[in-house]
Amino acid sequence: MNAEKIERETVNWYKERYEKKGKYIDSLLKDPEVLFQVFAYDRALIKALSAINIDIESARILDVGCGGGSLINFIRLGFPPENIVGIDIQKERIEEAKRRFPNIKFVHGDASKMQFNDESFDIVTELTVFVQITDDGSATSIANEMIRVTKIWGYIILVDWRYSKPWDKSYKGMSQRRD
Repeated sequence: MNAEKIERETVNWYKERYEKKGKYIDSLLKDPEVLFQVFAYDRALIKALSAINIDIESARILDVGCGGGSLINFIRLGFPPENIVGIDIQKERIEEAKRRFPNIKFVHGDASKMQFNDESFDIVTELTVFVQITDDGSATSIANEMIRVTKIWGYIILVDWRYSKPWDKSYKGMSQRRD
Protein backbone atom coordinates (compact mmCIF):
# COMPACT_ATOMS: atom_id res chain seq x y z
CA MET A 1 0.00 0.00 0.00
CA ASN A 2 1.45 3.39 -0.90
CA ALA A 3 1.88 6.33 1.47
CA GLU A 4 -0.91 8.39 -0.08
CA LYS A 5 -3.41 5.56 0.40
CA ILE A 6 -2.27 4.96 3.99
CA GLU A 7 -2.54 8.69 4.73
CA ARG A 8 -6.01 8.88 3.15
CA GLU A 9 -7.21 5.81 5.09
CA THR A 10 -5.74 7.14 8.34
CA VAL A 11 -7.36 10.55 7.89
CA ASN A 12 -10.70 8.88 7.08
CA TRP A 13 -10.41 6.55 10.08
CA TYR A 14 -9.92 9.49 12.45
CA LYS A 15 -12.64 11.53 10.74
CA GLU A 16 -15.17 8.71 11.17
CA ARG A 17 -14.05 8.16 14.75
CA TYR A 18 -14.58 11.82 15.64
CA GLU A 19 -17.92 11.93 13.80
CA LYS A 20 -19.17 8.91 15.81
CA LYS A 21 -17.85 9.96 19.21
CA GLY A 22 -17.90 13.76 19.01
CA LYS A 23 -15.27 16.42 19.46
CA TYR A 24 -14.52 15.47 23.07
CA ILE A 25 -13.46 11.91 22.20
CA ASP A 26 -9.95 12.40 23.62
CA SER A 27 -10.82 14.90 26.34
CA LEU A 28 -9.63 14.18 29.87
CA LEU A 29 -12.19 16.65 31.15
CA LYS A 30 -15.23 15.49 29.15
CA ASP A 31 -14.79 11.73 28.62
CA PRO A 32 -14.28 9.49 31.69
CA GLU A 33 -13.05 6.62 29.49
CA VAL A 34 -10.10 8.77 28.44
CA LEU A 35 -9.14 9.34 32.07
CA PHE A 36 -8.99 5.58 32.66
CA GLN A 37 -6.94 5.08 29.48
CA VAL A 38 -4.48 7.79 30.48
CA PHE A 39 -3.99 6.29 33.94
CA ALA A 40 -3.53 2.82 32.47
CA TYR A 41 -1.05 4.09 29.85
CA ASP A 42 0.92 6.13 32.38
CA ARG A 43 1.16 3.17 34.76
CA ALA A 44 2.25 0.78 31.99
CA LEU A 45 4.82 3.22 30.58
CA ILE A 46 6.32 3.97 34.00
CA LYS A 47 6.43 0.26 34.82
CA ALA A 48 8.12 -0.56 31.48
CA LEU A 49 10.68 2.24 31.74
CA SER A 50 11.45 1.34 35.37
CA ALA A 51 12.24 -2.23 34.30
CA ILE A 52 14.89 -1.27 31.76
CA ASN A 53 18.34 0.22 32.13
CA ILE A 54 18.08 3.48 30.22
CA ASP A 55 20.01 6.73 30.62
CA ILE A 56 17.23 9.32 30.70
CA GLU A 57 19.59 12.20 29.88
CA SER A 58 21.00 10.69 26.67
CA ALA A 59 18.29 8.30 25.41
CA ARG A 60 16.87 9.13 21.99
CA ILE A 61 13.17 8.41 21.61
CA LEU A 62 10.99 8.03 18.52
CA ASP A 63 7.20 7.96 18.68
CA VAL A 64 5.68 6.41 15.56
CA GLY A 65 2.23 7.82 14.81
CA CYS A 66 2.76 10.60 17.35
CA GLY A 67 -0.44 12.43 16.44
CA GLY A 68 -0.82 15.69 18.28
CA GLY A 69 1.96 15.03 20.73
CA SER A 70 1.60 12.05 23.07
CA LEU A 71 5.31 12.44 23.81
CA ILE A 72 4.52 14.72 26.74
CA ASN A 73 4.69 11.61 28.94
CA PHE A 74 8.41 11.22 28.25
CA ILE A 75 9.05 14.87 29.08
CA ARG A 76 7.15 14.49 32.37
CA LEU A 77 9.41 11.54 33.19
CA GLY A 78 12.55 13.63 32.66
CA PHE A 79 13.63 12.85 29.09
CA PRO A 80 15.03 15.99 27.39
CA PRO A 81 12.76 17.30 24.60
CA GLU A 82 15.73 17.69 22.24
CA ASN A 83 16.21 13.88 22.30
CA ILE A 84 12.61 13.16 21.31
CA VAL A 85 11.25 12.77 17.78
CA GLY A 86 7.71 12.12 16.59
CA ILE A 87 6.62 10.97 13.14
CA ASP A 88 3.07 10.91 11.76
CA ILE A 89 1.56 10.53 8.31
CA GLN A 90 -1.09 13.16 9.00
CA LYS A 91 0.27 16.61 8.20
CA GLU A 92 -2.38 18.40 10.30
CA ARG A 93 -1.49 16.36 13.38
CA ILE A 94 2.21 17.19 12.95
CA GLU A 95 1.42 20.89 12.65
CA GLU A 96 -0.66 20.67 15.84
CA ALA A 97 2.16 18.86 17.65
CA LYS A 98 4.72 21.47 16.57
CA ARG A 99 2.50 24.25 17.94
CA ARG A 100 1.97 22.45 21.26
CA PHE A 101 5.55 21.25 21.76
CA PRO A 102 8.03 23.49 19.89
CA ASN A 103 11.09 21.89 21.57
CA ILE A 104 10.39 18.44 20.13
CA LYS A 105 11.26 17.48 16.56
CA PHE A 106 8.18 16.35 14.61
CA VAL A 107 8.38 14.84 11.13
CA HIS A 108 5.57 14.48 8.62
CA GLY A 109 6.31 11.15 7.01
CA ASP A 110 5.44 7.57 6.19
CA ALA A 111 6.39 5.21 9.04
CA SER A 112 6.79 2.33 6.58
CA LYS A 113 9.69 4.21 4.92
CA MET A 114 11.29 6.34 7.61
CA GLN A 115 14.21 8.59 6.70
CA PHE A 116 16.13 7.87 9.92
CA ASN A 117 19.44 6.00 9.98
CA ASP A 118 19.60 2.42 11.16
CA GLU A 119 19.87 2.06 14.95
CA SER A 120 19.12 5.73 15.65
CA PHE A 121 16.91 5.43 18.74
CA ASP A 122 17.17 3.88 22.20
CA ILE A 123 13.39 3.69 22.53
CA VAL A 124 10.85 3.44 19.72
CA THR A 125 7.21 3.54 20.71
CA GLU A 126 3.76 3.61 19.22
CA LEU A 127 0.37 4.29 20.75
CA THR A 128 -2.60 2.75 18.92
CA VAL A 129 -1.03 2.89 15.47
CA PHE A 130 -1.58 -0.70 14.47
CA VAL A 131 -5.25 -0.94 15.48
CA GLN A 132 -6.33 1.33 12.64
CA ILE A 133 -3.99 -0.15 10.03
CA THR A 134 -5.98 -3.12 8.79
CA ASP A 135 -3.65 -3.94 5.89
CA ASP A 136 -1.19 -6.51 7.26
CA GLY A 137 1.47 -5.66 4.67
CA SER A 138 1.50 -2.01 5.75
CA ALA A 139 1.56 -2.98 9.42
CA THR A 140 4.49 -5.33 8.80
CA SER A 141 6.40 -2.61 6.92
CA ILE A 142 5.93 -0.20 9.81
CA ALA A 143 6.98 -2.82 12.37
CA ASN A 144 10.09 -3.65 10.34
CA GLU A 145 11.01 0.03 10.15
CA MET A 146 10.55 0.38 13.90
CA ILE A 147 12.96 -2.51 14.40
CA ARG A 148 15.45 -1.07 11.88
CA VAL A 149 15.71 2.35 13.58
CA THR A 150 15.96 0.88 17.12
CA LYS A 151 19.48 0.44 18.47
CA ILE A 152 20.68 -3.15 18.93
CA TRP A 153 20.18 -3.01 22.71
CA GLY A 154 17.28 -0.57 22.47
CA TYR A 155 13.63 -1.04 23.30
CA ILE A 156 10.35 -1.01 21.40
CA ILE A 157 7.25 -0.13 23.40
CA LEU A 158 3.97 -1.14 21.78
CA VAL A 159 0.74 0.22 23.24
CA ASP A 160 -2.13 -1.02 21.14
CA TRP A 161 -5.33 -2.99 21.10
CA ARG A 162 -4.90 -6.68 21.73
CA TYR A 163 -8.21 -7.73 20.19
CA SER A 164 -10.01 -6.74 17.03
CA LYS A 165 -13.63 -5.69 17.00
CA PRO A 166 -15.33 -8.55 15.13
CA TRP A 167 -18.29 -6.30 14.25
CA ASP A 168 -16.11 -3.45 12.96
CA LYS A 169 -13.45 -4.20 10.35
CA SER A 170 -11.82 -0.78 10.76
CA TYR A 171 -10.18 -1.98 14.00
CA LYS A 172 -7.60 -4.76 13.94
CA GLY A 173 -5.97 -5.94 17.14
CA MET A 174 -2.29 -6.69 17.52
CA SER A 175 -1.87 -10.38 18.21
CA GLN A 176 0.80 -13.03 17.71
CA ARG A 177 -1.16 -14.37 14.75
CA ARG A 178 -1.18 -11.05 12.95
CA ASP A 179 1.40 -10.98 10.18
